[in-house]
Amino acid sequence: MKRLVAPFALFAAAAMLSACETESADFYDLDEMHAEISVSKDVDSSKVRVRGELTAYNDALKFLVLSDDDSFYVNVNDGEGVELLQDSLLGMVWYSRNVFADPGSEIFVTLDRPGDAKAVSSVVVPDGVYELSASAQNASRSEDLEISWTLPTDAALDDSISIAVEGDCIDTSWATTVTVSAERVTIPAGALTSADAVVDCRMKVFVTTHRKGHLSGEFRRGSIWATNINSITLNSVP
Repeated sequence: MKRLVAPFALFAAAAMLSACETESADFYDLDEMHAEISVSKDVDSSKVRVRGELTAYNDALKFLVLSDDDSFYVNVNDGEGVELLQDSLLGMVWYSRNVFADPGSEIFVTLDRPGDAKAVSSVVVPDGVYELSASAQNASRSEDLEISWTLPTDAALDDSISIAVEGDCIDTSWATTVTVSAERVTIPAGALTSADAVVDCRMKVFVTTHRKGHLSGEFRRGSIWATNINSITLNSVP
C-alpha cells in the first residue's frame, strides 16, 4: 500500500517554494554567493549531469540569475568547456548540462564573470561502477537479505553509500547509509514487509555513492558533490 504524504508537509513545501525569489547576480560579488554544485551519474548512462545553483549567502531562498556576460561552464579533465544551461521552476533557478565522462574523470566547474572575477578549481571525481550482488535472487521478505559490492579501483574508503529500495509489494521506507569500506549491508528480515505481504514483485535495490569535492574558495560558502547510482534487480517474495 502506498504511503500518503502528510498534508502539513505539502503545505510546508508549497510555502517554501512560494517564498523563493530571484535577483540579478550583478548585485553580488563571488564572495557573497552560496554555490551548490552536484555531479550525478546513473550506472546505465555514459553521461554525468552537472547542476549548479547560486543563492545569496545569507538567504537560501534568493536565487541568483546570471547575466549574458557571465559564463558558467563545465570541463571534463582538460577538455573544452561546455556551458551550463539555465532552467527555472517556481522561483528556483539552476544551471545544468549532461556531458560525457569516463569513470575517474575530473569534473571541473567554473564561473567566469566580467573583469577579473572568476571562481575556478571547483572539482570532483565521481566514483567508478560498483559490482553489486545479493545473497538471494528470490529474496524473501521474512529473511535477512545481504547486499554486497566490489570496490572500483578509484574508491575512497571514507565515501558514504546510501541504500534504498523500490518495488510495488514492499515497504519502501527502509533505507540506510554506510561507508564504502563496509562492502556490504544487511536488510533485516521483515524490514520490507508491507500490506501486500502475500504478493511477489520485482524490486530494485539502489546503492548510491556520495563523494565530496573541492569548491572554489572564491565563493562565500557551498559545496560540490558527486553521486553515482548503481542498482540490482531481484524478485521479492513473502
